[in-house]
Amino acid sequence: MGSFRKSGVKGLGEIPWGTHMSMFYSEREDFSDILVDYIKAGLLNNELCLWIYNDIDEKSITEILKKSINDLNAYIASEQLVLICYKDWYVDGLGFATDKTTSRWLKYINISKALGYEGVRAIGDIGWIDKNLWVEFSVYEEQLSSFIDNHPFIVMCLYNTEKCSSFEIADVMHNHRYVLIKNANEWCVIKNNQLELKEAELEKANNMLDEAVEYNELKSEFFSNISHELKTPITLILTAIQMLDKEDKTQSKYIEIIKNNSYRLLKTVDNIIDLTKIDVEFFNMNMKNVNLVEVVEGIVMSSAKFIKSKGIKIIFDTDVEEKIIAIDTPQFERIILNLISNAVKFTKPGGNIWVNIYDKKSYVAISVKDNGIGITGDKLNIIFDGFRKVDKSLSRDCEGSGIGLSVVKSLVSKHGGTIEAASKPGEGSEFIVKLPVRCVLEETSGSEAYANNIENCIQKVNIEFSDIYL
Repeated sequence: MGSFRKSGVKGLGEIPWGTHMSMFYSEREDFSDILVDYIKAGLLNNELCLWIYNDIDEKSITEILKKSINDLNAYIASEQLVLICYKDWYVDGLGFATDKTTSRWLKYINISKALGYEGVRAIGDIGWIDKNLWVEFSVYEEQLSSFIDNHPFIVMCLYNTEKCSSFEIADVMHNHRYVLIKNANEWCVIKNNQLELKEAELEKANNMLDEAVEYNELKSEFFSNISHELKTPITLILTAIQMLDKEDKTQSKYIEIIKNNSYRLLKTVDNIIDLTKIDVEFFNMNMKNVNLVEVVEGIVMSSAKFIKSKGIKIIFDTDVEEKIIAIDTPQFERIILNLISNAVKFTKPGGNIWVNIYDKKSYVAISVKDNGIGITGDKLNIIFDGFRKVDKSLSRDCEGSGIGLSVVKSLVSKHGGTIEAASKPGEGSEFIVKLPVRCVLEETSGSEAYANNIENCIQKVNIEFSDIYL
């Protein structure tokens, strides 16, 4: 696959997707030596991690992992870390389920892609295998190496040294890229010599990656410069407007027009720059664990005054009081504010906007619904396309560049989520954002600091609502 991942294994360093390796163990303490850091690296690398266990139970595994991994329960609750008994994975009746086992690997690879993870990192404990199943299992292991090579997948197979003969150890050495074995209380990494040619190809790919990194640095400098050149003049204009507003109240009407259009220009510049960054895969997310309910409620409160001035009522409700998940708070605020802004544009005075949160356990759904003019079915297919507008002859009450929902869809996707829309002309529209419930490892919780962002959110309301004329 070519992309290198941190293995978490001392003496091994980075390994590419498609790595099939093994470890010989004789006691549970061996798990602490190797497997804890291996799993921790996977969680930090945004990988879906599986542990297929045999000579240990779930409680013992969690006790081992908790010593080095903070918020372990959150990873398990979000199913980024899944613990499965070998009987539910490898065994079918009294025999080894070759086809079903491969299908199960593929199922989780597809799940990882759907949930926004980079790929799958797995541990498979083979200590349960009987002698009469060894030949069949060895053939499967050889086939698995070819399967793994074509997917974002890393797996470490565990073998109990007390149950393996010298011939079986030779099979293990043949079927795996790396073998970890303990010698005089020191762990050694043995490389399969047959794979040296492939390592050379991967080194070449790594060199190409270095060139790509250098190119990305040039792109970073470009975006920094273009953002400065476009946004600095607008910022200076806004600063001057604030000074004028303090000194001359008689010109407040004209100052308000200049300020509002400056915000509108700033919004357009931000959207164009970010959409370009996303298109060239240069948009970085800063994920923090926050209380999503608090964030959404803060957005609604920040926008309520403006919405009330339009003669529209906004109603917030949630079926859960707290839901800690990982989001990029500023980008998430943009998502919800854009959806609320669109609802305001297309809802007449006397109408309602509902913002609801639904806890679906594995994901959270955020709904923004209105009883405005609605959208026809043929237009729903294009609303998330960049630079497309539902009605090209919109009145001044419904201005916009037509790229807002395209940016929203991209930002939702960056969160590993999805967005969908439903609408009926004359009855209103509903947009539903679905985000997976997962957390990131971090030293402090972002939820503690969110209260300080309310003022910033009000500023974002001014920018996001700038193309709605008073």
